[in-house]
Amino acid sequence: MSSSPRPPTRLFRFGGVTYDLAFPQRDAHGDLWYFQGCRSHDAMPLLSLDGRPERCSLANVAIHLGPLTPVRAGAADVVAADARALPPPVRPPGVPSGPVCGPIGPAV
Repeated sequence: MSSSPRPPTRLFRFGGVTYDLAFPQRDAHGDLWYFQGCRSHDAMPLLSLDGRPERCSLANVAIHLGPLTPVRAGAADVVAADARALPPPVRPPGVPSGPVCGPIGPAV
């Protein structure tokens, strides 16, 4: 029995595959998709590409850009490994922190 803490998991099953959304997912083209806690009205996880504000459902990403593979490296390693990664977005003053999902997901 290990006393070291295990990383959190965010498991979601789709199309016979279980995805751990606690990790970025690399698509067949090498792009990284991130789950930031937003879901559609039917609980489908919404992913964003390289930190962009637009969201796509896990279903669409998996079907059209898959297979998806988890990137189990630290965040610094992920950015270093993918030269196309964008810097984190800057929130303008007055915009609340946390995920803002728009009309089909929760706005926090």
